Amino acid sequence: MARIRLINEPSELALFLRLADSEVKREMLEALASGWLTEGQIRERWGEEGASALQYFIKLRVLDTRWEATPRGPVRAYSLYFDSVQINLTIPMTEISDILAAAMMPDEEVLALQERILSIMGKSDRVFIGDVASNLGVSVTMLRCIVGRAPRLNIKGHYIIRT
Repeated sequence: MARIRLINEPSELALFLRLADSEVKREMLEALASGWLTEGQIRERWGEEGASALQYFIKLRVLDTRWEATPRGPVRAYSLYFDSVQINLTIPMTEISDILAAAMMPDEEVLALQERILSIMGKSDRVFIGDVASNLGVSVTMLRCIVGRAPRLNIKGHYIIRT
């Protein structure tokens, strides 16, 4: 049975454009599409870059999981859940460039913005997304894209939260 991931949120497009942006991610997607891999197998085969890519795939919710019995106890295994992607978007003309800019932004810049957002949050576990967007001088759409790519942040409703 074919499973199709529907993208109907503009900020998700930027995240999916980065889904296979490196050779490691591309190889991992092919391996996960053909079978189940544990985090240990991924680390062994692709190292820390593979573990980082796994966390990105988990954040995008494109993986299926199951428990596998091993001599050391049960271990979570991962496989690609979707076969294809369908894009159904209506984007304001003024925000198209924000989405593409966030998708092409270097990882170092995303991490630097992540640190700025964390400093804005202070000790709080969440902050209103509009406040951060005005503080950073970016659109809410671009901020959603940046937070989607940031490993230590996530969006829940209208708030940015720590992960």
